[in-house]
Amino acid sequence: MKVCCICGKKMSIISGSSIVEFNNKKYEMCGDCTSYRIKLNDSDLENVNKSKKFFENMIILGNAQEDALELLKAYVDKADEKIGIYKEKIEEKRVYEEHFNSIKLTSGYNFEEYRISEYYDVISSSVVIGTGMVSELSANISDFLGKECEDFSYKMDCAKGAAKNKLVKRVMEIGGNAIIGVDYDIFSIGQNMIAVSANGTAVKIENI
Repeated sequence: MKVCCICGKKMSIISGSSIVEFNNKKYEMCGDCTSYRIKLNDSDLENVNKSKKFFENMIILGNAQEDALELLKAYVDKADEKIGIYKEKIEEKRVYEEHFNSIKLTSGYNFEEYRISEYYDVISSSVVIGTGMVSELSANISDFLGKECEDFSYKMDCAKGAAKNKLVKRVMEIGGNAIIGVDYDIFSIGQNMIAVSANGTAVKIENI
């Protein structure tokens, strides 16, 4: 009866197994070990961590076949690499978000306690949204009743927010850290489309 190269469990014909090739050798492992091997490719970091700990335990327990130890170490290294890449991406995202949130915007032309050290360029961004049948119906009802159309208001706020975020990304791309003279223009395109354009001047500011 065959045994799993990793945990040493006996494998029957119906128990399920898989064969992997590593360093020009073929290794057969049971269904349980196979499931942990598959989890190494999971997008869920928790599953990758579980697989890493499982294979580390197999090395410590010494149940694996001697020639399969390098395979186990390779699985642990693969898990470490994936975890490291994931943590790097998390850190990059954190740094980007901090930078994004630090960008200052004003409809005026200066910031209190800061001076403008460099002017870059006039930048703009635009977002186009469809009003949609539901919003159109809601607008007609609101118009008839003389009330505010909350559906349209929400869509306009979302469009302005998206246009502002695009503007912030533009100033980050050219090396600025602030935008002055921020202005929004709203206009319609056709019958059921609304466009929001955001404009401003990208600058670099420094503490006085």
